[in-house]
Amino acid sequence: MKTKHLFLTIFLFAAPMLSNSFAQDNTKVGLPEGAIARLGKGGINIMRFSPDGTRLVVGTDAGVWSYNVPSGEETVLFTEHVGQVNTLAFSKDEKMLASGGVANPVIQLWDLETGSKLSTLKLAERYESITTLTFSEDNTRLISLDKLGKITHWDVNTGKRLSNKSRRVNSYEAVTVSQDGTTFATGNQQGKIYLWDSTTGGQLASIKGHTQFLESLKSILGWTDKPPQDEEVRALAFSSDGKMLASGSEDKTVQLWNAWTRSKHATLKGHKAWITTVAFSADGKTLATGDANKIIKLWDVSTRHARVALRGHKNTINALTFAPKGTPLYSGCLVSGSADGTIRFWDPNTGQELLTFTTGHTE
Repeated sequence: MKTKHLFLTIFLFAAPMLSNSFAQDNTKVGLPEGAIARLGKGGINIMRFSPDGTRLVVGTDAGVWSYNVPSGEETVLFTEHVGQVNTLAFSKDEKMLASGGVANPVIQLWDLETGSKLSTLKLAERYESITTLTFSEDNTRLISLDKLGKITHWDVNTGKRLSNKSRRVNSYEAVTVSQDGTTFATGNQQGKIYLWDSTTGGQLASIKGHTQFLESLKSILGWTDKPPQDEEVRALAFSSDGKMLASGSEDKTVQLWNAWTRSKHATLKGHKAWITTVAFSADGKTLATGDANKIIKLWDVSTRHARVALRGHKNTINALTFAPKGTPLYSGCLVSGSADGTIRFWDPNTGQELLTFTTGHTE
């Protein structure tokens, strides 16, 4: 998750909804109070494939876009969010999409078959920030985690809150959720990682994370003040089975954890800039990591070695995801989104660039 300053944006075109109805005037839709227009499409914050792999959904500082795979055609445009869109979640039955984010007073629920909005879930505070969303297994509930650490369960049919968990998770800078939706992982500025039960809000475990080196150095040097900050956790991802957890930090390392035993599996070194995003392949055998210096690395999880470095982007790597089985022509490929406004498809075995979407999602 990234935190950025909000800015005014303008869309200079209109895109049709899936229902083939005419799009609204996107220069005006969903503007904060006092704003008169939007400039730009916003930088990429998050990317998620539809479960069937035919659409790549992108959340930006200005809204939500959906791109056809492999044509790259922009088929859906949601611009009714006031703030950034940092989190996207598909329902297990592949019929709904939920979106939310930083400084967003609402969570939006969308019908994927028609492209229409199902409901708007209003938050208690206007500038309450949703950092992650997940659906229950039966698709009747949406579970949200906000920046204040509050876990809320929503009724998908009525849009009403079912519960507010009284326990609040600790302050954090990065967050992810397991594929089954049962566990949140958060990482903070001090390099520590916490695991939380998404149903009860209870803390399952705490991991020292990226703090060991600095704690040892502090002891050796006899520091009494806090040492310089470069251990902040910036990226987290679970493997699809929930067993492995990857964390990326400002210390330029990636750490692999066994989320079930809470033990460290490996520390991956090689990046020259802080880690911005991490993602596991569907089989959990490959880990992709991106950094602030435009580099992507693909790691073999079993050997803990970098298999290939991917170069091609002209700016920070903001998001990584793997195409699911069934994706036309690009099943299993790595997909990267950058502040340079491009989305690139890569062969995860050879590192060859296969396809590029030039989207205009620049920062």
